Amino acid sequence: MPDTFASMRSTHMTRTALRWTILPVSIAAMVFAALAVSAAENPVASIQLPGKNLADNGGFERGIEGWEWFGGRRHGELVTDTRHSGQACLKVSGVNEDYRYLNQTRVYLTPGETYTLSAWMRCEGFTRAGEGSQVLNLTNYGWTQSANIGPLKPDEDWKHYSVTFQAPPTTEVAGRLSYTLVIFWPIKSEGTVWIDDIQIEKGSQATEYTDSYVGWGIQATETLSRTWERVVGIQKTLAEGFGGAEVPAGLLEQVADLGRRLTDATEKLRGFAALPVTEARELPGQAEALDAESARLSSIAFLSDPFRPVSELTLPDREPEQHSIDLTCFQGERRVLALTIANLGARSSVAHVAPGELYDVGRQVRWIGTPWLTAYTAPPIRGHIKTWEQFTDPLPLLGPDGLWTISPGLLNQLVCVVDTSSLLPGEYTGQIEIASITEKALPRTLQFHLQVVPVRLDRLPDIEICDIGMMADYALGSIAPLGLNTFSVPAQWTVPSYDAATGEATVDFTRISVLVRERLAACPDARFWIGFGVGAVIAGHAERNLGISATDPRFDAYVRGWTRAVIEGFGKLGVQPVRLILETVDEPGAGQMELAARISRLVHAADPQVRTQTYVTSFHADDEACARMYEAHDIIGLIRPSVSQESVAFLRERGKQIWVYDCQNNAESFDPISYYRLLPWLGWRHGLEGWGHFSWLDSMSGRNYVPWEGVAEQSLVYPALHGGQVISRRWLAIEAGTTDYRALLTLKRLTDGVRTRALLPLERAARELVEGTPDAALALARDGREYFTGLQPDADPAVLSTFRDTAARRAGELFGTLGGAEQRLTATLVSNAERAQVQIVAPGRGLLTARSLCDHRLPWRTEVQAVQAGASSVALPCPAGERVSRCVVEFAGADGLVLTVTPTPIPTISVDSELPPYSADRLNDGLAMPGMKFEPEHGWMSGGAATEHWAAAQLPSPMQLRGVRVWWMTFYGLPREIKVQVGDGDGWKDAPGFEQWRPATAAVEELTFAPLTTDRVRVVQNAGGGNIAFQNLMGLSELEVIPAE
Repeated sequence: MPDTFASMRSTHMTRTALRWTILPVSIAAMVFAALAVSAAENPVASIQLPGKNLADNGGFERGIEGWEWFGGRRHGELVTDTRHSGQACLKVSGVNEDYRYLNQTRVYLTPGETYTLSAWMRCEGFTRAGEGSQVLNLTNYGWTQSANIGPLKPDEDWKHYSVTFQAPPTTEVAGRLSYTLVIFWPIKSEGTVWIDDIQIEKGSQATEYTDSYVGWGIQATETLSRTWERVVGIQKTLAEGFGGAEVPAGLLEQVADLGRRLTDATEKLRGFAALPVTEARELPGQAEALDAESARLSSIAFLSDPFRPVSELTLPDREPEQHSIDLTCFQGERRVLALTIANLGARSSVAHVAPGELYDVGRQVRWIGTPWLTAYTAPPIRGHIKTWEQFTDPLPLLGPDGLWTISPGLLNQLVCVVDTSSLLPGEYTGQIEIASITEKALPRTLQFHLQVVPVRLDRLPDIEICDIGMMADYALGSIAPLGLNTFSVPAQWTVPSYDAATGEATVDFTRISVLVRERLAACPDARFWIGFGVGAVIAGHAERNLGISATDPRFDAYVRGWTRAVIEGFGKLGVQPVRLILETVDEPGAGQMELAARISRLVHAADPQVRTQTYVTSFHADDEACARMYEAHDIIGLIRPSVSQESVAFLRERGKQIWVYDCQNNAESFDPISYYRLLPWLGWRHGLEGWGHFSWLDSMSGRNYVPWEGVAEQSLVYPALHGGQVISRRWLAIEAGTTDYRALLTLKRLTDGVRTRALLPLERAARELVEGTPDAALALARDGREYFTGLQPDADPAVLSTFRDTAARRAGELFGTLGGAEQRLTATLVSNAERAQVQIVAPGRGLLTARSLCDHRLPWRTEVQAVQAGASSVALPCPAGERVSRCVVEFAGADGLVLTVTPTPIPTISVDSELPPYSADRLNDGLAMPGMKFEPEHGWMSGGAATEHWAAAQLPSPMQLRGVRVWWMTFYGLPREIKVQVGDGDGWKDAPGFEQWRPATAAVEELTFAPLTTDRVRVVQNAGGGNIAFQNLMGLSELEVIPAE
């Protein structure tokens, strides 16, 4: 027993008639901290509670209401023939070898305050009297300190015992500083003890017993105080306008209605002394219900468009009953979603975000540790153009601790990216758990149902995607995800040194070489765009510093010499002339068009493989100067509003490549969807060869940009504290637009490959999607130059996410059009003490990925190997002495089709019953815990009925087996009566050698029998045949069939 923290004092008292005693109760002492609202805002603060007894039902007049038996194991009884007063008392007697006691866990004391515990006791033959084994104990949480009383003599009539103590420190449990009152029968004690009239009261004196239990009032006071604090915070937040967001009328009415009912409950508490027992007992529950409702209203979670700025979201009037996402994805696709929480309260809170396991439904595998989800937070920052508006463009990665701060009075957002790159085609379920660790708020579960189709997204064709303006060095991690392949080199870096006498030019490549090597390391086939307006830059340099104007005869030689120097410098870095793009003049005006055309011709004269380009702010087919400029260049970059069927047709007839862009305005006003995501859609709609985005800002580009300086000029990426990048909402929009393009490309290839008449309806549905969605997508944006600042007022961006789902689903349906339905991948596992390998027969050339578990333990090990058509083998990285227990093989063909096979047999599991949270789907997940105890994450446990319990394995088809391998739950020992049975028609029969019940012999054991062919096998535990302590429970961590050799 715990140490005693007070000396015991014995007194003898006589019971008097019951009466109420008015005892002022300090509200500040009852709740866990001083309330943040004033007494005027919190009506509960002025209430004084009557009564004094902090022990509930201490006279047992209401049976054992308020008490509970530890572990449900009863030891003692209520009697009416002997009692100190009233109608009943508790009688405890007999010899007990284990802990047995009655307790109540909600005793509300204030640490440091003085209290007195008292009770009446009577005993006969009590062998442990006076030995320090006390029967009545008041202990803090954890039982580190306690006050106790008990009989001092083996035999005595009713006697009053009491002890005075100072309440020790304790732990806050479920929002309360809680202590426990325990009636404890000392182990191996003999005799009988009767207990009655237990009382806990403030002060150093034990007074007459009263049954006026004040605990219900204390509970209600504490809960209602917390509720008032929350409701007042909600009211203040809404009155202040919630950051400019529109508040639905329905939400305002819910808050008003809650305030009315909270006032009614507070008035009932004020009259606590006059309440009948039944109403007093119900008051804490009513207060808890109001508190739970206020928690729901103070924090409203809803799914939202991840690409919309938070300031544009609409607050719903209530939270949905559940949060669920259904996604159909290409293999290797990334999909973005957002969960937004409106914190209407006055306090910030901290939530823990925990992505759960991803469960492979078809293969019955839990992909623990598979990186399928990445979460980002959206910190609120303020704009410079519209200082009142809230922007949440940067998206820092959620930290490794999973903690997310939810700010008060704001919309807080968690942006999640589902990544199927590491997933096999198939059906998956998963979830994200979000639970507050600082506030009483509802835990949220975001449920996922994910279908990955056996088609990979096509690679981007030879389209040039440019980082107009040069990306910062810390942004290099963006190259692969966004498909960037054309990189800016500042024109000023290429200004030459020129010898007019020899016509030789030299360019310092010291800084350029650093940039080029870094980009080539990330993108080996990189192209390099020299801008802005490198032709105009070198022309200006020649006129200002060399005295060579554009009309000077020496100008031609100067430009040709500079071109050769640039080509030579890049050539030494491994960049051929065909991968160089020189912007002659950036957005040329009427007086610059001839210069742009002339420089372009001079560059072509120096090397015709080098391409020239210009961005134009308008298009004029009928203007001769414009036409000459268009004709002279290889690439024309049309500003977004100038892209039309007419302009594209005009340039196509002249053999020009066409890019699309828009000139940088203040980036704060750029819309993630209309400006960033829809640009690739425009490229697809008109068959353009490239596009580019501004806002890869870097100080070396000559712009006055300071990272993280508000959002004066939002970048697509921001520098991370320890290197690398912090992405943004607009970064994700570019990635989404690029992926949209690849989905269109993939679906078009599949429809073009249809040759079977039976598949024509599927082909038509897919082709309609490819041909119809671009116009619907582009219709989301506003017209003209306003498009980049927002969407049409009635636009529904859901058309984009719907397209992605539908495109993947159509691709899966068309899987057979390229022969996918006929292609086969076969795999055979060879695993023993000497080696582990999988022997495969592939249908063609492709990439093989083998994932394996060894000895049923994490981690999953991965081996990737390029294979040709036909037979080959892949060695599996299994440690010496271990065997491969689970293997999944994936083949990704060069045509984008994905095939999978599982060389290890995975049965379907069924059981007779389950004891939540233990689950049968743990029994074939490939992971086993030898000697499992009470650990729900590791296995299954049956219900507790006194019947046979069993776990069965159903194979996909009959095969020869020689037994099963089982991992038993071993808490309190192994099962005492088990057997193995195999399928027999619609029923079961005992496996050979298992005609009689037998005990389990080891925590992990092989239950073998003579080889036989079957498709079903099960392990059965007899009724009452469990371990010695839990005869009617059966538990396993894993169940595995053993094929015959």
